[in-house]
Amino acid sequence: MERFTISGDENMSEVIAKHPEVATVLMDIGMGCIYCPASQSESIAEACVVHGIDADALIEYINGEYQDELEEREKIRNQQLAEQSN
Repeated sequence: MERFTISGDENMSEVIAKHPEVATVLMDIGMGCIYCPASQSESIAEACVVHGIDADALIEYINGEYQDELEEREKIRNQQLAEQSN
């Protein structure tokens, strides 16, 4: 998995288009409207304000711990596939 960095001023729909896995995080924290028309023009920080979410904490989580979790899942999946092929 190639790591990425997002910022609060990035457009919500553009981030989701480039990194669709981020949609899961956003929906899990109550931002179920990620595909609504407002997401086409809102930044992540603006959407966080509307939903009462700490944008800095969210960005920090996505850029760090969340991607660590994704990498770990990918590693486990690759190990399982290697074991199945043996």
